[in-house]
Amino acid sequence: DASSWVKVVGLSTDVPDARLQISKQNTYGFIRIPSDFTDCLSRGEQAFVGMYGDMSGMLYYKGILIAATEVSLDMNEDIKIRRLPGMTAADDELTAYPVTNREVAIFNPTGGFAGFLIPAVLMLIIQQTLLLSIGMADGTATERGEYTRIMTYGRRPRGMMRVILGRTAAYMLIYAVNVAYMVCIVPRIFNLVQVGNALTMLVFLIPYILACIFFAQALSVFIRNREMGILIFVVTSVPLLFVSGISWPGFSVPPFWKGVSWLFPSTFGINGFVRINTMGASLSQVMLEWEMLWVQSLFYCTVLYFRLHRELRERLKG
Repeated sequence: DASSWVKVVGLSTDVPDARLQISKQNTYGFIRIPSDFTDCLSRGEQAFVGMYGDMSGMLYYKGILIAATEVSLDMNEDIKIRRLPGMTAADDELTAYPVTNREVAIFNPTGGFAGFLIPAVLMLIIQQTLLLSIGMADGTATERGEYTRIMTYGRRPRGMMRVILGRTAAYMLIYAVNVAYMVCIVPRIFNLVQVGNALTMLVFLIPYILACIFFAQALSVFIRNREMGILIFVVTSVPLLFVSGISWPGFSVPPFWKGVSWLFPSTFGINGFVRINTMGASLSQVMLEWEMLWVQSLFYCTVLYFRLHRELRERLKG
């Protein structure tokens, strides 16, 4: 119970009973101390301790393994000291810890996955839910034959840029509430570290939301039915989290997939937001990500503009 990774919840008299507790999910692992453990140590023999963990949850297994390893190392030092006669207290301390070390988790004091993964997932959720909602809305309009009516006055196209900017403004107003909830409330619910400056986060999130909206609208032009939007959402969510360089080391991502990841606003949004929110970075320290989000906004707005013009010409001719 000396480790922050685990908490002892009970004792069992034998292995079958301990396994039963795991099957009932009353615990996620147990330590088996054999009956001859103390006798082996007294005779100067090597003693063995069994560790059993529920492998269906890697975090539980990791916590039990780390706790068991740390405790066994401390016990080894104590046993070594007791067997060295004529040692003073200073000698004991030097023998046990010839090199002292102290672990300080600067940006993730809890040492868990939530501290660095949830902020990244929140940014990905913004992009993916926009892609899902806009894709389903445009796919439904296309299925019902309403897409051309939305974009035209009779047989004459509306001002295309006015339509694009009007829809973008509507999505911005809706997502302002969602983003405020994700950035301000969710971290407090999970007790996450949030050391970033609020104004810096706001300035950074504006181009990110714009890039996500333009990206979703540009992609939705190719969506012909609402089910396709759901399919794209499901297929891309997990790969985008991996290639962003947060859950998987960025230097290990192959160059091809790293180049592909630059097409998505989530890559720059995740990296920039995590640095601001969790590490307290200033805007100048995430300037590359901030500028790339503006570039993506302009790029996808241009793609959307010309694609809509072409799409309307084809549909009006038909």
